[in-house]
Amino acid sequence: MNLRDYDSLDFIKHKTICKHKTFLLKYLSERFSYFSLEEWVGMLALNRIFLNGNLIQEDRQIFPNDEIICYLERFEAEEPSVDTNYSVLYEDEYLLIVNKPGDIPVHPAGRYRKNNLLSILEVDFSCKLYPCHRLDRETSGVCLFAKDAQSSQKIAFMFQQRKIHKEYRVFVYGDFPEQIVLEGWIEADMYSSIRKKKVLNQKNLPKDNTNLLELKKADSMGYAITRFDKLNFRAGISMLAAFPLTGRIHQIRASLFSYGFPLLGDKIYGRDEGVFLKFIESGWKDEFAEILGHNRQALHAYQLEFSHPISMEKMKIISPIPPDLHF
Repeated sequence: MNLRDYDSLDFIKHKTICKHKTFLLKYLSERFSYFSLEEWVGMLALNRIFLNGNLIQEDRQIFPNDEIICYLERFEAEEPSVDTNYSVLYEDEYLLIVNKPGDIPVHPAGRYRKNNLLSILEVDFSCKLYPCHRLDRETSGVCLFAKDAQSSQKIAFMFQQRKIHKEYRVFVYGDFPEQIVLEGWIEADMYSSIRKKKVLNQKNLPKDNTNLLELKKADSMGYAITRFDKLNFRAGISMLAAFPLTGRIHQIRASLFSYGFPLLGDKIYGRDEGVFLKFIESGWKDEFAEILGHNRQALHAYQLEFSHPISMEKMKIISPIPPDLHF
């Protein structure tokens, strides 16, 4: 493909001039932040990016005044549709807690500029909201927002002090042990083709989990600890209750995968990570659900327990397991 080939097809042309010395993929993911770094990697592989008129097929250093042209299919430039069927679990003048569907991001990110839970809730409730914790796009369940900065700060402090207790439901392949605690360091998976994939490294664990100084040092290094209880096992699938005692990105999913129990429906931590690479290249296909066992990652934020940031009332918010996770 060359520039003229794309100009004659049904593509949207994006042109930009580099202002500083950097690397191509870093520049594109920052300049056009509605696409993730992984999506830009996919566009390189699809021969969609040109530098100073020349087709580029790998990341490289770029310089001021370099001209970058990328071609997007029209469907790629549009925001993906999402599941907006949330429900309110609790609301007062300080907090809004909703039941998040399993196909919507919490924050604006990538192509989800308006089709995200935060933006939709702010329109529906006509107020500014402060997300208090992270849930992945495909994770359903309890999602907590504050209505003012003071409440948000207090909740953030409670999370830091581990005074907010989270409980998840998760479905994995295999007969899981009755109960186990998995701990270690959440690190990049050096053996994966997926840049954002994590792994639980269980070497050189803290010697004393009651030593605050040692725990603070461990926290700064990505230490993670999660308790898992098996609730049932049927047809080769275990349903677990997961209790994360720390809050690392992908903590539950990476811990289970590293222990040898891939999640149902998970494109990154499921039975075949190659599905994620194909998904980035072509979008979702129904055949992926047959490979992974479900059409989304089978992870649900089941319960939050905490003290109200203003009244200090004890709160227990539960989101029942949604119908699509009844295996």
